Amino acid sequence: MSGRDGKSIYELAFHFIKKIENCRLENVKYDDFDPAAGIRPLTIESFDQENETEETIEWEFSGSKEITKSSEWSFSRDKKMYAELTVSASIPVLGGLEGKVGWELSKTSTRTRRSEETDTLVWSMSGQLKKGKVQLYAITSVGEMTVRYTADLVVETADGASATFKGVEGSYKGVSNTNVSVKAQPPELDFDSEEDFDSEEDFDSEEDFDSEEDFE
Repeated sequence: MSGRDGKSIYELAFHFIKKIENCRLENVKYDDFDPAAGIRPLTIESFDQENETEETIEWEFSGSKEITKSSEWSFSRDKKMYAELTVSASIPVLGGLEGKVGWELSKTSTRTRRSEETDTLVWSMSGQLKKGKVQLYAITSVGEMTVRYTADLVVETADGASATFKGVEGSYKGVSNTNVSVKAQPPELDFDSEEDFDSEEDFDSEEDFDSEEDFE
């Protein structure tokens, strides 16, 4: 390992003679972040049913949508990795905070430096409609988060030896979404309003129908 005296760890260049077997980030700590930053509501699909007769009719609103979640860790300075980097950490994900959609930390798990996964949102609602109209929206919330972090970089060589470099800095970038919910009104962009995108449906009092929902 070589570097210039008096400089930070980022001025150092790491030189390994032995073959590197594994690189891993541990003890990841994020800077403080705004739990409401970068979040927007997304209408997946809408449903409109009208009954102009005196007879009660059956209705159903169901479907599915695939949404991609992603996570990526980058370093403050370009570092050449000679092995696949894994990260043992929690990540910011969207959840419900006191009735509002917001960022919270997940449970700790091991991920690759860049990863994607597909989340399939499924909704199903049905009921009976007397004379009148029902209008519904399948809604999720999508968020993009970028936040600074510090961590320990553990480097393991093929012969079982390891070295730990503390205080490595970088940025985490992730995309997340909430579960789907069905609403009787389109989403609003103001997340400070009384609108709760994970609450039970709030149907218009003029509508006259019974419904059952089953979300996955």
